[in-house]
Amino acid sequence: MPTKIAEAIKRLHAGPRFLTDFNMFRLTEFYLDICKKHEAKIPHGYAERMPAVKRIEQALSAKPSKTVPCHNDLLAENYMDDGNSLRLIDYEYSGNNDPCFELGNTCQELKYNEAQIAEVCKPILDLQRRIKSRE
Repeated sequence: MPTKIAEAIKRLHAGPRFLTDFNMFRLTEFYLDICKKHEAKIPHGYAERMPAVKRIEQALSAKPSKTVPCHNDLLAENYMDDGNSLRLIDYEYSGNNDPCFELGNTCQELKYNEAQIAEVCKPILDLQRRIKSRE
């Protein structure tokens, strides 16, 4: 499945840009505010990780990647196999984003091992290299 997943993601990333951008950092803040307003329980240790998340955001913003159209919610339930190729469904979180977020998101959601991660990333990284060489 990793190769079929990579092909589906690659088709999306090579397509026309979305109207809006997606920022996981702002979305995290948005959901945390909702939790605070409604006094929802947040997993133990979550808040303590937020300073690290801030540092990650700062590091990524130092030299941002070019954004591409992304799904941004690639859990297993958002792939449909038609027998020939995989289709991506449920575009609620779609927007232009760093393609590496998309890769990390799907590999983490699918609990991929190192070999599966390499298989998913190869076609997409090859596409990025071709795009950069045209610039």
